[in-house]
Amino acid sequence: MYYTSKQISFGILDDKNYVISSGSKQELTADIKFFDKLVDLCDFCLDGKKEIDIINFMKANEIDEYCLQYLLNNRYILPKKIDFSDRYSRNHLYYETLGYDSDLVQKAISRSHIVCVGAGGIGNIISYLTASLGVQKITLVDDDIIEKTNLNRQFFLENAILVAKKSI
Repeated sequence: MYYTSKQISFGILDDKNYVISSGSKQELTADIKFFDKLVDLCDFCLDGKKEIDIINFMKANEIDEYCLQYLLNNRYILPKKIDFSDRYSRNHLYYETLGYDSDLVQKAISRSHIVCVGAGGIGNIISYLTASLGVQKITLVDDDIIEKTNLNRQFFLENAILVAKKSI
């Protein structure tokens, strides 16, 4: 099954330029027929289609193979559907847009072990962000204690734990 990426968007820049974008990746084309075929093909694949259905649609609508290859190569149409109820679905979408197998990337990240030396302002946010990516094992190393001056930079801390060690 092939699905249109949830991140793709189409737009008109001016009377001679048409925009195809996904996230921060944007491409321009001056070929309105090509642009329209891309829009039609993406619209057709919104709810997922089998390869044979896509081929039949392309024949019926005179859409050449190049259009499909363009959409597949740029990850505007994906060979699998991303489960948006999954905790890391947005990560998967990003990895797929970059051209990676999102399942393999997420598994590699999950198996990673990150050691963060320093749990201050920077270490605090780094540990939070790596955990958000799905890193399952994070070791924080900091011999310091929590002080009141830490509270504005380290959002996981609160007054109740002042004077406690930052890491065990």
